[in-house]
Order: sequence, then C-alpha cells, then structure tokens
Amino acid sequence: MNGVTRREMLLAAGGAVAGAAGLTARPAQKRDIIDAHVHVWTSDIERYPLAPGFRREHFWFPSYTI
Repeated sequence: MNGVTRREMLLAAGGAVAGAAGLTARPAQKRDIIDAHVHVWTSDIERYPLAPGFRREHFWFPSYTI
C-alpha cells in the first residue's frame, strides 16, 4: 500500500474536479477567450466532396487555404 487513505484520495479527487470546474476560492476574474483553431477548405470538391445537402454556393469564400 502506498500510504494514501481512501479519505485523502476522495479529497484530492474532489479538489481536482472543483478546480477543473472553476469552483475555486479565487475572486472572480474577467477571462478572455481566444479561438485559436483554424478553418481551411479547398475549392477542389471533386477530390474532397461536400457533405450531403451542401453546395459550392454555400461557401462564404471559394477557398480558404493556408
């Protein structure tokens, strides 16, 4: 046995869940969120077909590549 009691394990797990959920004792802060993922698409719909129900006219731009 590694010396960790059931009670200590439950307290640690509860603290981890509370921390992940933002339920800490810190004062409220303004949080800026940055959407850092990239949307790219090609105009080559022959090689990369569109999902059913979508057409080329649904594109905002003909292509959006890196």
